[in-house]
Amino acid sequence: MCSSDLPERAAVVAEGLLRRGLVPRTFGRGHALAAYLRLTVRDRDDDDRLIAAVKDILGEERRATASQGEGSR
Repeated sequence: MCSSDLPERAAVVAEGLLRRGLVPRTFGRGHALAAYLRLTVRDRDDDDRLIAAVKDILGEERRATASQGEGSR
């Protein structure tokens, strides 16, 4: 299980994984686990691919947040 702080953030990460051909298990908006993703890997290559994708998605998120902050100055 992978936890985020908000269901919306879990949805962003899930969408990013889907765009990269990885399929996380998500939970509906009202579900107690809505802020979580369930991820399963079969082997080391899948694990490496998942880790690289999550790093890339989080990097994109940080860059987007930083650029929004720059626009408000």
